[in-house]
Amino acid sequence: MKVLIISDSHGHNDRVRAVIKKEEPFDLLVHLGDALGLEELLPDMVSAPVVIVAGNCDFFSALPFEMTFSLGPHRALAVHGHMEFVSCGLDMLREKAVKNGCDIVMFGHTHQPLIDWSQPGMLILNPGSITYPRQDGREHSYMILTVEEDGKLDAEVRYLKS
Repeated sequence: MKVLIISDSHGHNDRVRAVIKKEEPFDLLVHLGDALGLEELLPDMVSAPVVIVAGNCDFFSALPFEMTFSLGPHRALAVHGHMEFVSCGLDMLREKAVKNGCDIVMFGHTHQPLIDWSQPGMLILNPGSITYPRQDGREHSYMILTVEEDGKLDAEVRYLKS
């Protein structure tokens, strides 16, 4: 299973379209918030199912702030991260994952890509931002998560060249 994970597009739908075109086909698209209206368009932009949560800039959105879903034998939690204060650390995020029985956690908000295996049995992912990157080099980033049939996970940060 190939999962395309994006976040913090902030209304720049041209970048979302470019990532979709570059990565198709995929089995699921996850958007981790700050979509700014993209939630209305995204389901028609892809043939795969879409998971999308609200971010701190999605002011008038009816999107949920968190979602849990299955990825093969895994349980995933998707949040934007602002309500878990991810800019101050990942402890609240880890606690929420454990409380929800999730071993994969996806978040955005910081605009910095992250693949964290530091807690045994839990994978924490942040795809960064395809619009306003904040990591060294400031490259527009997104992520591909691969879930093999046997449950093995592989995550990779990829970049959208301007």
